[in-house]
Amino acid sequence: MEQIFSNFGVKPILLSAQIVNFLILFLILKKLLYKQILKIKKKKKKNIEENLRNADKIKQQLKNAEQAYILKITEANIKAQKIVATASAEAIEIIAKAHQQAQYEVDLMIKKSKENLMYEQDKAKQVMHKEYANLVILGIEMITSEVLQLGDHKKIIETRLRELNNQNLN
Repeated sequence: MEQIFSNFGVKPILLSAQIVNFLILFLILKKLLYKQILKIKKKKKKNIEENLRNADKIKQQLKNAEQAYILKITEANIKAQKIVATASAEAIEIIAKAHQQAQYEVDLMIKKSKENLMYEQDKAKQVMHKEYANLVILGIEMITSEVLQLGDHKKIIETRLRELNNQNLN
């Protein structure tokens, strides 16, 4: 074996020293660094597992939030539809009231116009009766050629007016 070592250029003392150095270095690294590396590895593994659990929780919370959002949107749509329906009903009611008020005002204007027309007709009839009475008096004076007394004059006029009113009423 010595010959093999010498053929390859290996010196047994140096080889033993390197093996001892390697073992010492291995033990030192194992004592100092290996435990630290394992601790860091375990800590990272725990963090990863915790992050995965948190990710699942976050996914569940997101689903819950989406469902709550959909529910709120649905409720808002229902409320909006109710508001629109109420507003439409109120608008129809306001339009109906406005129409009724306009109809009342039109009817009132027609009534006042009829009253004014009747008043004007009565006024015109009175004027016509006076003119007719004057014409009758003139005609009677011309026919009778005698001057009537004032009391007779009034009686004739009243009689003629009653006759005219009776004819107009029939």
